[in-house]
Amino acid sequence: MGTANFTVEISAVADLNGAPKAHLQSHLEQAVFRAIGDGMLTGHTEVELDEYQSYITMDRHDLEGQIATHFETLLKDETLDVTMVSKRMAHYALTLPSDFINHFQSGEMSTGAKTSPETSKVPQEDGNPFTVDSVLYAAAAREGWSIFDCEDSANGRWQVQSFDTPEDLKKIAGKIPDNITDREAWILIMTGNEAHHIAARAFIKQANPQEFGLMLEAVNEDADER
Repeated sequence: MGTANFTVEISAVADLNGAPKAHLQSHLEQAVFRAIGDGMLTGHTEVELDEYQSYITMDRHDLEGQIATHFETLLKDETLDVTMVSKRMAHYALTLPSDFINHFQSGEMSTGAKTSPETSKVPQEDGNPFTVDSVLYAAAAREGWSIFDCEDSANGRWQVQSFDTPEDLKKIAGKIPDNITDREAWILIMTGNEAHHIAARAFIKQANPQEFGLMLEAVNEDADER
């Protein structure tokens, strides 16, 4: 009896042959999602999977300069407590590269000291990071979408939807966003690399796997139509 916390790491180099990186990333996410659903991790054993996380990162080494600059700024501004550096290094050494990058790009990286107003406004309501007073919500609103609580829906509680009346968002978004469809919002999220796209993918993947699967299919269908 008991539980086991395990990690499977796969790293690969691929020749794109002209294919967009976003389409490869979408394919990999869908392939992993389906494989795990088909029992890739547990096989024919009696093991029951309680929860899992998977992230696909592309060319993560390209972020080395940005990450170095980020930490240099924290140290210079005394935002990062020097006494916490060794603890931070140990923590990050044991963190999956994908988790580290996700936290870095989402602006949620812990410093062990002061927290800026922007990074302190992240998720709290039932885990949904897109609360109305958050930076993520404002960024998504500028594109005409957000994550909504649809508690009584047969399609899952948390859903990505476009705003029915985008003109009401001018105060929050700073402009009237384009009037997009839910499907267009899905594609924006699945192919985008901004913090709000990454946060939306991570949250929906865990909170509403059914919708995440549909979002993956929408990206693949869009790629086939092009």
